[in-house]
Amino acid sequence: YRIPVGFWLSLINFLIITEDTKKLNTKQLVGFLIVLKLAFITLTGAAIMFVAEKPCSALQESCDAGFDNFGNTLYFIFVTLSTVGYGDMSPKTVMGKVAI
Repeated sequence: YRIPVGFWLSLINFLIITEDTKKLNTKQLVGFLIVLKLAFITLTGAAIMFVAEKPCSALQESCDAGFDNFGNTLYFIFVTLSTVGYGDMSPKTVMGKVAI
């Protein structure tokens, strides 16, 4: 999955403060920091779950195929953090259950 170039350009424009730009509004800054924090938590959680559930197929017979790639693990973390919890994937290893 690739992030579009336009996103990076708008992020750079947002972060660069030149003489022509006005000072950032406090609400904009707080909103940006919240989005940045949520992205960090989501990506970090997905990385931890991916590493925790990767050896499942070597240790157990019944494993979810969903944790085989990072995209599906990211989907699992997003669904879990948003409290939807569809139940289509669940951690099977002890390390994965502790991490979640």
